Amino acid sequence: MNINKLIKAGESETLDFKESFMKEVIETVVAFANNRGGQIIIGVDDKGKIKGISIGKETTKNWNNEISMAIEPKITLSMYVEKMNGKTVIV
Repeated sequence: MNINKLIKAGESETLDFKESFMKEVIETVVAFANNRGGQIIIGVDDKGKIKGISIGKETTKNWNNEISMAIEPKITLSMYVEKMNGKTVIV
């Protein structure tokens, strides 16, 4: 899916924007898992403005572990890094 199109479409029942990785990301993952799934784009504000985030080599692995430790039963997640307008976002 084209990330630009997702962002332009705006937040919905299956799409949420977060400026950074925080407790609310885990809460949103749980909400999506209990519904019909969804995507979270980290590095984008609620209005769809791409803010970008700084990440290290292990960032997505660490976030994935943090989410996995907080959720029972375990769910399968996939995260990937996208570069948009010279800024980094995580989907």
